[in-house]
Amino acid sequence: MKQARDTSASPVSVPARGLAHGIDTRAGWAVLCIVQCAAMIDLAAAPLWVGTLMKGFSLDARQAGALVSLYIGASVLAGLLISSQFNRLRSPGTVAAVGLAVAAFCFANVDGDAGFLSMAVMHVLAGLGAGPAVSVIEGTIGRSRQPHRLFALTAVALSVTAAAFLAILPWFMRAYGSGLFFAVIACILGTGAVCSVLFFPVGRPGEAEGALLAGRKGNDRPALTNQARLVLAGLFFMSANHSMALSFVERVGDARGYGAALVTAVLSAMAFIKLFPAAIAGALEHRLPVWRVLVALPVVQAAFCALLYGSPLFATYALAACGVIGALVFTHVFAFGLLAKIDPSSRAIAMSPAIMMAGSACGPVLGGSLIKAFDYSALAVAGVMIGALAVSCFARSGVIGTGAAGPAFSAPETI
Repeated sequence: MKQARDTSASPVSVPARGLAHGIDTRAGWAVLCIVQCAAMIDLAAAPLWVGTLMKGFSLDARQAGALVSLYIGASVLAGLLISSQFNRLRSPGTVAAVGLAVAAFCFANVDGDAGFLSMAVMHVLAGLGAGPAVSVIEGTIGRSRQPHRLFALTAVALSVTAAAFLAILPWFMRAYGSGLFFAVIACILGTGAVCSVLFFPVGRPGEAEGALLAGRKGNDRPALTNQARLVLAGLFFMSANHSMALSFVERVGDARGYGAALVTAVLSAMAFIKLFPAAIAGALEHRLPVWRVLVALPVVQAAFCALLYGSPLFATYALAACGVIGALVFTHVFAFGLLAKIDPSSRAIAMSPAIMMAGSACGPVLGGSLIKAFDYSALAVAGVMIGALAVSCFARSGVIGTGAAGPAFSAPETI
């Protein structure tokens, strides 16, 4: 029995190839943080994306929301296809590198003068590249011996990237034009592609996943459990609420006359605020029951969404915008750790970015349609309704009454 515990506590022994390192090393964690930030740059760009398309490329709310939704929708389809075959991939790093390179090329060639159709094609192709990259990166994170802690670290790294993105880019866009938005995104994605080619961590599945792979010879790969499916569904609805709310933060601030300086300050604060929920969630892995997080945080998110679009006060606007971000980040870290424990194959984790992007794809087009049909206050009502659906999914997943996120994992010797 003692020997079994020692085996599970030892780092994954993987021969490194070229410049690559194993997953559970300092270098491996650092590279995963970098490529995750690059692949998920769309989350950092969300508060500016729709506003840039509307103001800089003269699109209406529905067209701008549709472009973002096309990108995310393409990411979902490609990500789901790859995630279902994640255990069969011989080189996840190659998939990540090619996908990020394709996305970088497409965003570098977005041209407003070519018309809406051309922009739509570029967004779709970029999504087809980015989706598989995100899935294999998060699937690799799920293979770590400390998935909750590592994912929290990547979330903090993404928050730092978003803070710099939102704090600096708007000022340069006012000086050099809206086209700079897509050029910067292309550069970030390209950086992620280069890192994936040279340094993407190599590893092999753990013993639990190895058993599943061995059983696959008979083509009897077990399906995802209902618990995993309901957790993914809850993340879907929270992501829809998140993207719907954040896509129009800049526009509603401008419509209310807060001024460019105050709105930019709120966008920067939103990025910095993201640092704290991820870090706190990582620290509370074994101290806070996961069911409390999964049931309470969708309610908090819905309340902030209602305040954001239901109250005309600037203080409420600023507080609610930051709160919407914090709720999803905190919940996502706990849900990621839970999925890593209930699905040893890592397929649920590899699928989670596609599921969340599916929710994110619904948000902008739903929000744009509601604004065009009614006004910004309609998003407050929609936010509450979507939040109720998220709570229902998490409550039915069977996590209520469970303890903390699970038994502690021993830290890798090289971390």
